[in-house]
Amino acid sequence: ARLERLLSNLLALTDITAGRLQAALEPVLLEPLITRIVADFQNRSAEHTFGIEMARMLPPAEADPDLLEEVVRNLYENAVKYAPHGGRVLTTAEVRDDAVVIRVTDEGIGIAPEHVARVFERFRRVGGDNRVRGMGLGLYLCRGLIDAQGGTIEASSPGLGQGSTFTVTLPIARGWTTGDHA
Repeated sequence: ARLERLLSNLLALTDITAGRLQAALEPVLLEPLITRIVADFQNRSAEHTFGIEMARMLPPAEADPDLLEEVVRNLYENAVKYAPHGGRVLTTAEVRDDAVVIRVTDEGIGIAPEHVARVFERFRRVGGDNRVRGMGLGLYLCRGLIDAQGGTIEASSPGLGQGSTFTVTLPIARGWTTGDHA
């Protein structure tokens, strides 16, 4: 499964670089998608606890479910990878204006303030721990996948040793309002 995801990521990176990535947008309910991914990660990482806090009556996001799942999985992979001694990974989702905002917050090694703006660059690894494996493509891939869906992704961190938060903003699904989903 990991090899299949790696190959899928490499193909998506090729499409992003060539400007060929096409998102198949549809209404996506976030709670079932995130709950399923969290269950997978809870089974794989006993050192971490995963929490989910969703706003009541959260409308669906206008997204490509496969691309969004890849983004969320990448964010959890990083949260686990950069918090090797465990900790909490909290995912929240709420409505802000005409968008759904998803935040993944970890208690990992954090990001130095001078590096936050560069975490989405290709081949950029801003963590100082050489024991953490990776090529610096995961967050670059996330940015391309979110851009293709008409959304944004941002990183923030209070500093080294204080964890990180990644914020994904996607439009509310067309034709839905905040009160349509109960």
